[in-house]
Parts: sequence; structure tokens; C-alpha cells
Amino acid sequence: MTDTGDDAFEELRQAWQARRQHDTAQPQRANGRATNGHSEPETISATNPFPIDGKTLARRPWMIPGLLLRSQITLMVAPPGIGKSLLTLQLALICNAGIPEWHGWRPRSSYRSLIINVEEDETEMKRRLLGACMKMQISQDRITGIFLAQANGIVIAKADSRTKTVTATPVLEQIVQTILALHIDIVVVDPFAETFAGDENSNSELKWAAVLWREVARRTNAAVLLVHHAKKYAQHMAGDMDAARGGGALAGVARIVSTLFTMTSEEAERLQIPPEDRVRFIRFDDAKANLSLVSSAARWFEKVSIGLGNGGDGLPEDEVGVLMPWVPASIFDNLAEDKINTILEEVTVGVRDDTGTPIGDPFSPDKKGGSKRWVGLLIQQVLNCTESAAREVITAWVKNGVLVEYLAPTKTSKGNNRKCLRVDPAKQPGSIIDEVRL
Repeated sequence: MTDTGDDAFEELRQAWQARRQHDTAQPQRANGRATNGHSEPETISATNPFPIDGKTLARRPWMIPGLLLRSQITLMVAPPGIGKSLLTLQLALICNAGIPEWHGWRPRSSYRSLIINVEEDETEMKRRLLGACMKMQISQDRITGIFLAQANGIVIAKADSRTKTVTATPVLEQIVQTILALHIDIVVVDPFAETFAGDENSNSELKWAAVLWREVARRTNAAVLLVHHAKKYAQHMAGDMDAARGGGALAGVARIVSTLFTMTSEEAERLQIPPEDRVRFIRFDDAKANLSLVSSAARWFEKVSIGLGNGGDGLPEDEVGVLMPWVPASIFDNLAEDKINTILEEVTVGVRDDTGTPIGDPFSPDKKGGSKRWVGLLIQQVLNCTESAAREVITAWVKNGVLVEYLAPTKTSKGNNRKCLRVDPAKQPGSIIDEVRL
């Protein structure tokens, strides 16, 4: 039996060959000269990759898995003045000092870094590095591979508005040779937009300037970390790679994209941080995982100050900021068993009226079932917590099966099914089966 799909393909192939014979029979021009029309174009290189032996495939050359990868671009997006420069310096320190783990980041070896910061002079960079070493308790004797580039004149690309092109400057070759001569593994470019002469708001110009930095990464086998400004309206875009100026055009060049944002007022309320203190806390998020399906959860940092000990002559010492890993307190940290059981016993009894008498209605996991039925009110009352914290408890208990959702009619639903909750007694603290962390 003839495969009609194969027949159609063969007819198409023959038609294409006939068209090729007709075209090549006509005189052509190549490089301004007439040809006889019979030369065939060269083919591109193409290989069959199979069979593939997974055991012999080279591993991806991560330096910090999920963050820095050799020959690739990492883009870090953040608003001005948030602490992104501090974070890059501290990352350089942990990589060179061989610190095995820092807030979930695990450098695979000791690495040398070149810091290109076009906003701060060398003395200010020294202040920040010293403050970080002091606060992180890193001996300066361990740091032998961090280099600071000259702050002025690091422009590797220029845009021509007339031809709408971006071209490399001689500085690019100088940077490549510097990286090779110093055996640099990590290059930090802060901020990226200051390293090219063009329009920072032009997607195209930003993209092609980033492509030139990618060329640097590939030629030197280094990881290049580009620090870039976020859009003005990006306050609530943590973890969104479109937060970057230049949007998808720039992010498309990078293999890894991350964001760094100050704690929002909503996050401060949920995490029970006083509004006036929230600016001290910043969150780091993976925004793009080209080479990994799993992104890490948000990493939080607290910005603290440390004195440098350079006071004298009646003048105070300088202070600099340092980012320290911070883990938000969880509502579960101090959740006593007696309070857990108080809540679960009330859920078993069901909703009470204003006199405290059960009315026969079960609690609801959300407010759609009526505000009085929402179990969050009960949790807030017993734990004296915020609404956000109560929602966190509900989510966790439903997920681990302590609370079980089901549909049933209630007195106020006129016979219609509504979301309800019941307690799984086997997972209640003090039960025979009590292995689920509440």
C-alpha cells in the first residue's frame, strides 16, 4: 500500500529539482561576474548526533550552578541603589576564597574575578570589599584573585544611529587580552549600559552590545555577569526577566537571568517586617532557567552596616553596606502543638454563631464560602497572626493533608455545594500517625 505522504514528498522533491535545473541553466552573476550557471552552492556543515552516549557527554561547566556558567552571559536586573554592586563583590569574594556554600550558592572551585565597575572609583570599591571581608569573616590572605579594572573608558561598543549598527571598539580586544593574561574566570560588568555608547532604551542596541559581551565570554571561556537597570515601573516584577530595560531582546542573549528587588510593602506585611525597615531587605530571584527546569526559591538578604575603623582626628569612621543572608521567619517556627490542636478541634466542630453555639456548617478554605466560614479567621484569632500568615498555614495544611477539602451543601448555600474542610485525625498532633511536619 502506497504511503500518500511519501508520494506527496517525492512529487515536491521532483518539482524542486526541476526548478533548480531551470534556474541553473540561466546565466548567473557572482561577485559581479557572469557564471556559466552550472556551479552548485556549498552546503553547510550538518552531522547526525546519534547514537548519543550520556556517560561520555561533557558536563555543563558551571562555576556556581544556576548562576555562573563558563562562556555564557548572566544578566542581573535591579533598580539603582539597591545593593547589586555589593552582591557582585561578595559573590567574587566567596568564589575566590573557596567558600563551599553561601546562602544556597555552592561554587565548584576557587575562581578569579575581574570587576569592571564604571560608576565607583577604586577607593570606594576597596571600602566595600574590606567591609564585606570583615562582616563575612573572610581573611584577606585568602583573596588572591580579584582584580579591579579602571573605572573610566570601558566602552566596548558604539551604536551608529545613521546605519543602525552596533560595532566593537578596540577596548573589547584589550579586555579579552586582560582576561586571558590574568586567567580570569568571572567578569562582572557593572552597570552594563555604561559599557556601550548608545541608547539604553533601544532594545536592538542593547541586544547587540550584549552579543559583544557574549563574544568575550566565548573567546575567554569566562562567565560574564552583566548588571543592568530595571524598568522604572518594575517594582512588582521580582522573578520576571522582562523587568530589564530592553526587555526580551536583551534577556534573550543571556543564558541566566536574575532579578534583585527591595521588599515590597505587601511582602513586609506578610513577613511581619515594620514598614520603615523593609528597604533593608532585598530578594534575589531566578528569572530564566534556560539550562535547568528548576529555579531556586527567592533568596533574601538584609543590608547591614559595618564600620571600617578608619576614624581619627575627630572624624568618625566610614561605614559601608554589606548584604547578609536572611531567612524570613515562618509562622510555623513557633507553632505550639496545643495551638495546632485548638485550631483543628474547632475545625472539627465547625462554625459557631455569636453565642458560641455550633451552627452545623463546616469551615471553608477561602472567603468565597462566606467570611464567617473562612478558617483563616479562626487561625488569626488563635495564633494572633496576619491574614497573610493565616493563608500560609491553610495552604500548608491542605497540601500535607492535615486539612482535607471536599464539596458539600451548607445552610447558607441553599442546597448548592460549597468548598468545605475536615480534619484528617491520623495527621493531627498526638495521633498514632504523627509524621507530618505541621
